[in-house]
Amino acid sequence: TVSWFDLVHEAARRVGVPCHGLARGSADEPPPSARRPRFSALGTSRSPVMPTLDSALDRFARLVTTPGPGASLVPACVPR
Repeated sequence: TVSWFDLVHEAARRVGVPCHGLARGSADEPPPSARRPRFSALGTSRSPVMPTLDSALDRFARLVTTPGPGASLVPACVPR
C-alpha cells in the first residue's frame, strides 16, 4: 500500500521535479475543497494481473520526459 504523498513524491522525483515543496497531509487537517475518506491509501487486490508500481512509474517517467504526444499530458511544472 502506498500513500498519495509517496506516489506524488516518487513520480516527481523520477521526472526531475523538485520535491521540497511537497508536504504530507493528514485526514485530521481541515478538509480540502472535496471531501476525502479518512483512509485513502492506494492499493489493489488485483496485483497478480497488474504491473508493479515501480514499472508504472518508470513508464510514466519515460512518457513525460520524452518529446511527443504524451508529453502534452504533463503539467507545466515538469522540466523538459
